[in-house]
Amino acid sequence: MTKTLVFQGDSITDASRDWNNPADIGNGYARIVSEELEELYGDVTDFTFINNAHWGWRLIDNWNAGGVDHYAEQFYNFNPDIATILIGFNDIMAAKSDGPEKYVSDEAYETAYDNLLSGLKQRDIYTVCIGPYYIVDYDNADYFQREFINKRSI
Repeated sequence: MTKTLVFQGDSITDASRDWNNPADIGNGYARIVSEELEELYGDVTDFTFINNAHWGWRLIDNWNAGGVDHYAEQFYNFNPDIATILIGFNDIMAAKSDGPEKYVSDEAYETAYDNLLSGLKQRDIYTVCIGPYYIVDYDNADYFQREFINKRSI
C-alpha cells in the first residue's frame, strides 16, 4: 500500500526546506511526523512525503486569490491521500505588519478555509488541520489573543 502525505502551510511548516529539492521536507514538524510514520508503519506502507509549504503564505492572498485552480496547484495535483494544513499566522499578522487594509475578517477567513476544506473533502483527501498559535507578545497581547482565539475557533 502506498500513501502520499502533503504538508501545506506557512513558514512553520516550510521549516527551511530546500524548494529546489522536492524530497526535502524541512526541519520542522513535517520531518518529525514523516520519521514517526515511517518507524510505526513503514513495514506495511510505502510513504511519499511532500512539503509544499512556503514562508509568508497566507490563506487569503496565496491560496484563496487563485480560487479552486490555485488549490489544484497546491494540493490536488499531488494526488495526496492525506493533507496537513497549518495556516493563519500570517493572515493574522498582516494587519500589524502591512497595515489595517490587510486585516482579514473572521468571515473572510472562514469562507476561504471552508472553500479549501470542501475541495479536499470532495476529492476524499483526509485532512488534518492545525490551528495557528502564538507566543504572547506583551506589547500587543490584546490584539493577538483576540485574533488567534477567533481564527483557531474557525
